[in-house]
Amino acid sequence: MDGSRATGTRRSQTLGTGLLYASVPVASSGNVFGAVRVTYTTAELDRRVRRYVVALAAVAAIVVVAVAAIGVLLARWIARPLARVEEAAARVGSGDLSARAPEHGGPPEVRKLARELNETTAKLAALLRSQEQFVADASHELRTPLTALRLRLENVDPVPEEALEEAERLARIV
Repeated sequence: MDGSRATGTRRSQTLGTGLLYASVPVASSGNVFGAVRVTYTTAELDRRVRRYVVALAAVAAIVVVAVAAIGVLLARWIARPLARVEEAAARVGSGDLSARAPEHGGPPEVRKLARELNETTAKLAALLRSQEQFVADASHELRTPLTALRLRLENVDPVPEEALEEAERLARIV
């Protein structure tokens, strides 16, 4: 009756339930003549809140399941091509320079990685072929003068055994 408004909740001992209340003064020309108080049981509100909480929990569970399923699908979409690139890289690492990673399937980044691995493997194979050809050519070029040297040493009288042994050692190295 002091002219102020009051709102809140309280527990009713007689009804055994929660109550929501609002009280406003009835005044005219600055005089308070009374108050209007409205009280509403919170049972209906509590049921609505529980219903909304259950609905929100169900929506949240559905969203979590959907996100997990999409995550698994995306992970497989990325992991499968990566596993094939890894297998090709392991084969190349073990010496199989004919191994190639498949350049189709998966995200663009994985396809680019496979293409780069294949190009690098092809360059490595070409370098090794070039090196093997150089070694073969060098070996051939060195054997001819060593054979000529050995023949000349054998025609010298007396035959220098130490020089022949050194020529044999160089031939084995070549």
